[in-house]
Amino acid sequence: MNLCKTIMLPLLILSTIIPVEVSSGKLLSKKQTHKKHYEEEARKQSREEISKNKRKVPITVTKYNPEPDQTDSTPFIMASNKRVYTGAIALSRDLEKEFGFKFGDLVFLEGLGTYVFQDRMNKKWKNRADILDFSKKEAVRFGRKTDNIIIVR
Repeated sequence: MNLCKTIMLPLLILSTIIPVEVSSGKLLSKKQTHKKHYEEEARKQSREEISKNKRKVPITVTKYNPEPDQTDSTPFIMASNKRVYTGAIALSRDLEKEFGFKFGDLVFLEGLGTYVFQDRMNKKWKNRADILDFSKKEAVRFGRKTDNIIIVR
C-alpha cells in the first residue's frame, strides 16, 4: 500500500508540471489542456442540446452565386458587411424575424449541414434559405429542395 502511494504521488506531481503532448505534436500547458477539455465538453453538450431541443421547420432551400443579377449591386458584400465565403447562408426575413436569428448564428439544415447566417434575402421571399455557392453550375444542379431547418432553443 505504501509503495503505491510513493509511486503515485510523484506521478501526480509530474503530470501537473510536465506539459501534455497532443496528436499534432505540439505541447500544451496545463491551462491549455484544461481549456481543450472544456471546449470538448461544450461541443458534446451542444450536440446533446441540439438533439433534445430541436424544432424542425420545413423550408425551401436553394443556392445562389455572388453575381449582381442574383444579389444587389454589391454581390461580394453580404448583409452582415462581411465578404462572401463558402459556408454562408441567406435567410428570408420572415425566418430571421420569427426565430430571432442574428448575423453569425449557426443554421442547421437537415441533410445538408451547418451554415453561418450572414446574408438576408429579398423581401419577396418567404420561408426560404439560400446557400452561397461560387459555382453557377453547382447551384443550377442543386436546384430547389425542401428541407428542414433545425431551430435550437
